[in-house]
Formats: sequence, C-alpha cells, structure tokens
Amino acid sequence: MRKLLVPVGLALLLAVANVIPVTASEGSKRVTIDVHGAFDSPTGTFTARGPICGSGITSDVVIITSRGSRLFFDDRKTFTCADGSGTFTFHVLASVRPCDPIDHGTWTVVGGTGRYRELRGAGKDIGRYFPGDSCNADGIDDTFTGVMGS
Repeated sequence: MRKLLVPVGLALLLAVANVIPVTASEGSKRVTIDVHGAFDSPTGTFTARGPICGSGITSDVVIITSRGSRLFFDDRKTFTCADGSGTFTFHVLASVRPCDPIDHGTWTVVGGTGRYRELRGAGKDIGRYFPGDSCNADGIDDTFTGVMGS
C-alpha cells in the first residue's frame, strides 16, 4: 500500500476531482501514457503516444487520506523523458475502495521543463493494481488519457 504522509482537506480534493476540464483547445492532441510503478521503488517507467516524448521514468510525491470506505490519492507525478527533452508534472487526484483492483482519477499538467515549459493538458487516469487488488498489491499500472498541447 502507498505510504500515508499527511491528511488533506477531502472536500477540496473531491471538488477538484470533479471539475478538471478535459477539452481540446487549438493545438491540443490526444495523449495516452502507460506507467508501470512498483511500490518498493522510488521511480516507475512510462511509455507514451502523443505530443510528448515516447518513454522515460516517473517519480511521485503522494498524500493518501481515507474517508469512509475510500482511499484518496493526491499525487504530484513527474515524468522525466529518456530523450533528454525535459520533464513535465501532473497533479493526479484518484480514489479507490480498499481491496478493489482498479482506481480512477483525473490529472492536469502543472509544470514542465525544457520542451515542456509551456505544456498544458488534462484527462483521466485508470490504475490497475498488480498482482491482484489494492490491499495486496506490489504496484500499479496507470493509463493516463486526455489532451495535451502548448
């Protein structure tokens, strides 16, 4: 299970998760990013299709809170491109019921370096825990879909 860092305001977390727009603007292109992350490693790996680099590594700063029968993840996920073109960071808000095999969330671009300094975008995230469910998982495979552009 991901490490619990500090509590956050769940009302704000829920409000933001429901209002992030996923609309294409001029110059935006569809993107799909597949991330593989093991919970015992500080980094993960990614492959991507769209207006960004094709692969690289990820790192996360995650705050986990719980309310009732749900866990909520507030994550700053940084993608570092293997081709040296730069980095970009997502703010990911996701939730899961304990022991479910899948979590759901939203993401928005909140920063970048190099070629990605002006990057904008938003979309949805589906995370599939492996080898089983979120209670006994060794990691998670996330698929981020949406739109990105400058």
